Amino acid sequence: MLQEAHKNNFDRYLLLSGQDLPIKTPDQIIDFFEANKETEFVEIHQLPREDWYMGGMERIWFYWPDESNSKVKMFFRNVFLKLQRIIRVRRNTDMTFYGSSNWFNLTNKAITLMLDYLEKNSHFYNRFEMTYCADELFFNTLLKLAHPEATIVSDNLRWTYWEPGAGSPNIITLKDYDSLFVNNQKLFARKFDSDVDNAVIDKICMRFCKKIAKTYY
Repeated sequence: MLQEAHKNNFDRYLLLSGQDLPIKTPDQIIDFFEANKETEFVEIHQLPREDWYMGGMERIWFYWPDESNSKVKMFFRNVFLKLQRIIRVRRNTDMTFYGSSNWFNLTNKAITLMLDYLEKNSHFYNRFEMTYCADELFFNTLLKLAHPEATIVSDNLRWTYWEPGAGSPNIITLKDYDSLFVNNQKLFARKFDSDVDNAVIDKICMRFCKKIAKTYY
């Protein structure tokens, strides 16, 4: 995906999911990145990190089979992981790993260097096979390796709300609407789900449709 996008030589590359929405106008988003042309915005924390189980090290130490809906497959998966803990499996960790959310806002220079690094170091892909939640480690680690001189702000620019101990952020509903726009410097918010609360999605879309119409028409 990045390789295809990079052919267009964009100034900035943002990874967004289908559950993200902007909470700033297009002009505000463009102005923000224009004012921070050489800055990479991505959450980035060196492992081990205190807020991940075992500092996140088991993610890279062990071989993680794919999760499955099959109870039998999950049983053998858990046995395999337990065995690795018992015999203290430690996969090769000859690089420094960085991990956090996978949502990034990177410059053309960063993406160019990252793709060039991957082309010259194909083993990097292999290292992340059978790694738990590899997408939360891959881009962060790659950025630090490929662009060590980068100016990085550890912020993915997404507004989220997390319950204590939760594995993923809350679904945003109408009760969160004011929090999205009052003293909020983030550019996007997540997670939205039309099956849970479509009204908040409609309200945000209407808010920006009116602003864009006033600006351009």
